[in-house]
Amino acid sequence: MSTALINIDVLTPEKVFAPGGVEEIISKLEKDVRAMERPGIATEDDRKELASLAYKITRSKTALDEMGKEHVAKLKKVAGVIDADRRIIRDRLEALKDEVRKPLTDWENAEKARVEAHEIALNAIHAISTDLFGAGSAALRSRLDGLRDLMKRDWQEFGPKAEVMAEDAATALTAALIVAEKAEAEAIELARLRAEAAERERRDREERIAREAAEKARADAEAKAAADLRRLEAEKSEALAQAERDKAAALQAQQDAAAAITYERARIAAENKRVDDEAAARARDVDRRAGIHRAAMLALISGGLSQDAAKLAVTLIAKGKIPAVTITY
Repeated sequence: MSTALINIDVLTPEKVFAPGGVEEIISKLEKDVRAMERPGIATEDDRKELASLAYKITRSKTALDEMGKEHVAKLKKVAGVIDADRRIIRDRLEALKDEVRKPLTDWENAEKARVEAHEIALNAIHAISTDLFGAGSAALRSRLDGLRDLMKRDWQEFGPKAEVMAEDAATALTAALIVAEKAEAEAIELARLRAEAAERERRDREERIAREAAEKARADAEAKAAADLRRLEAEKSEALAQAERDKAAALQAQQDAAAAITYERARIAAENKRVDDEAAARARDVDRRAGIHRAAMLALISGGLSQDAAKLAVTLIAKGKIPAVTITY
């Protein structure tokens, strides 16, 4: 196949699309066309000749473009075959690599699982010794038992680190246990003393009321008897009738005194209950505030303060001695 301006028959895709080939052909075509004596546009024949030359250039462009298109299609087929071979290379050799490396991969996975298990156990040691604020003695002893159980495992190369962490955790737990046991013992003793004081106060009140009522009844009876005696001496004629009235009055006085004692005992019981309730409420408030103070002090100690400094800081804050800092109860 040949076209005007370019002889396609003597061209091959390998020659045209070799490095610099297109530039060489197009440059020669541009040079040849620009060197031609071009017709004008004055006459119809001139205009047809000029259009024919432009058409020939278009034919040359189309022929070269079609050649390139066919060449690319062939190259794509070859590339597809090569890509398929590349996939075989990748898949087969990747599988071979995995097969060869499997013992090492299995060992690495097992080693990773082993190390992770040790790290989880180390985290458990750390967790045992955290959040100790407000913990009771029973819970703290349970944590110490859990720490001892953890240390029974085979720590392998993590043994030294585990020993250090366990020692620190045991120290913190023991210190917290001492504080908790002391606080619990003080609370029990305070409750006992308050109960004993309330009981003594109740008995004293009852005895005093009973004694005062008896003394009053006796004094009233004595005064009445003296008056009766004087009246007997003055009014002998009414002796028997007056004696009966005196006896009835004395009996009524005793009944009134008994009723007064009964009423007073009921009032005392109600008062004792109110006092006990208030004492229990105050004890709970004291315990709650003491717990908050201990939690704040332990937080300051864990932040780096000494025990004395932490205790002083909490005391000053509780008394409102430090501006803009308060404790919420």
